[in-house]
Amino acid sequence: MTEKGGKTSVYGGVLLSDVVSLMGIPMGVHPKGRPPIEYVVVEGADRYRALFSKAELDPAFAESHVILANRLDGQELASADGPWRLVVPADRIRSRWVKQARVIEVSSVR
Repeated sequence: MTEKGGKTSVYGGVLLSDVVSLMGIPMGVHPKGRPPIEYVVVEGADRYRALFSKAELDPAFAESHVILANRLDGQELASADGPWRLVVPADRIRSRWVKQARVIEVSSVR
């Protein structure tokens, strides 16, 4: 991905959708007649949070590639950013990039 100033960087890690799936939240499965109303919140050490609809992360719904990164250009993230950083390449403004991600919550609107 292109950073400020034109430098190209490569983040490595896992997809947030895979982590959510490992938490026991099925992806690609939505009961007929029930809208997909679950959401995912990722919180950093400084309590900064980012919000996503589950459908936004679900590969069955979207081509979104939200990454829970632990590497940048083949190196571990700096302690100020890691050990995990949420990277949202499709966002033009990086307001949902979460440094030092430490909590992932999944809930639903009732």
